[in-house]
Amino acid sequence: MTNEKVQLNSALKKAENNLYKVSKQFAEAEELNKMIKETYDNLLAIEKLTEENPSLNSIASKEIKEKKLVSLHKKMEEDLSVLKEKVNSFEDKATRTKLFLESFRTNRIYEFKEEESMAEFVKQAYPLFSISRISFKPEFVGTVNLEEIAGELKEEPKGNQLLNMPVEKVSKLLEIIEKKSLFKNARIENELLKIVLKGKKTISVDSDNTRIRRLDRLCKQFDGTWKED
Repeated sequence: MTNEKVQLNSALKKAENNLYKVSKQFAEAEELNKMIKETYDNLLAIEKLTEENPSLNSIASKEIKEKKLVSLHKKMEEDLSVLKEKVNSFEDKATRTKLFLESFRTNRIYEFKEEESMAEFVKQAYPLFSISRISFKPEFVGTVNLEEIAGELKEEPKGNQLLNMPVEKVSKLLEIIEKKSLFKNARIENELLKIVLKGKKTISVDSDNTRIRRLDRLCKQFDGTWKED
């Protein structure tokens, strides 16, 4: 193995390990976020009580001094400021690494505001890449009568596992899926582009990065949004 490959493998392994560790630290940091929020809420509650009941000022003043709340609060604010500066110092690297890793993305979850928008997206996705034939597979094979669906589409079923058809019939297929409530994890796919229906307005897509980026633009045309799969 060449030195460059060794360096690449080492960097990949370290990146993987660190990302898992960072994810764990963020989960633990949620408790810290909660504590900070509660601290601010507590102090604002004291402020409100003393404003509404001036007679409590002397008690609050004595307790704040004894509990050293002023200095403790100042230390917390200083620590937060340092943390913000450190996080901000990563901004350039964060942008660059995001762009780099996005160039390897092969999956996406698209969400639409309207059922019709999702259907139009699916109908236009395959012709976008000159894909002529697709396959339909329900979530649980054997529980859906594909022969019946094939009859409605005027196609020959491939047993009760998979149904192949020309892409022009995807519109009719979506109507049947709607009628039979088969949206959950049903697959409409081709070797180049795989779409899994997650609901009437949500789909999961697998393809190569170039097609994913083109599908992002198609998604925008239908006022859709996307998130990580």
